[in-house]
Amino acid sequence: MKKVRNFLQKIFHPKSGSYSFFLGLMSFSAILISLLTLQEMKTQRELSMMPIVRIQNPNSIEIQLDSACTQSYYTQDIRLLEEDEISPKKIEDWFALHLVNVGEGSAVNLEIEWQIDYKWFEDHFTKLKLDPLLFNLQTKEDFILLTYKNCYEGNSGDYYEKAGTEKKSHLLSTSKDVKPLKIRIPPILLKLYISAIRSDWIKNGQTKENLLSEQSLDSRLTIRYESVTGYAYSERYELNVSLIPPHINATSLEGNLAGISASYNDFILDLAIKRI
Repeated sequence: MKKVRNFLQKIFHPKSGSYSFFLGLMSFSAILISLLTLQEMKTQRELSMMPIVRIQNPNSIEIQLDSACTQSYYTQDIRLLEEDEISPKKIEDWFALHLVNVGEGSAVNLEIEWQIDYKWFEDHFTKLKLDPLLFNLQTKEDFILLTYKNCYEGNSGDYYEKAGTEKKSHLLSTSKDVKPLKIRIPPILLKLYISAIRSDWIKNGQTKENLLSEQSLDSRLTIRYESVTGYAYSERYELNVSLIPPHINATSLEGNLAGISASYNDFILDLAIKRI
């Protein structure tokens, strides 16, 4: 111990040649620790102000179409199966995604931009060679025009703007016990998708291929938002929409499958969302 004490006294003696070096090293270490502490405090502050926006995983639901439209390629009336007949909800009320902010800070200047493959629908209806008096789809640069025979044997037309960008001012953190932010999925996506399935059934009849094979459609959306400190964030998602009949009836002839059928008006709607 005496040797160690003498060694340290020799090193840290003001007249020692190594004294200045060790003094400078200790000062540098103190400054470095202070800087690291300040950086850690800054990081913790930024995390406390950082929003993290996510989409809640949606549940499958049963939907029902207007029963008068069994042989119509297109129908406007799409509702929840268990819905109150007196005051049915509009499709915009339930065909939606829910955003939550699981971060600590508020998200501001939210933008939700949709990218929908309308060409998929064009190709599908073109391949079926539908009578344009019964159903016709025209896609322009900014809008979609539909003409079709309606449920009452008359002719109708609908005009839709193509899905663009939806803006929301802010989304508070879930730590503040706020409700999720509802973001509507463009209704035309579901309407055209149902028409694509029904037109195949009506034109070609219900077969094992178009009833039992999984039919799904992918669309993409980009979510952009900022923190209150000005940092910008962007995330991309893929939305998979699939429709299947809740009940499929099979008929047999002498033990062999003779045919299958399902309701033209009832579907199970399944939505799956994933980050890409």
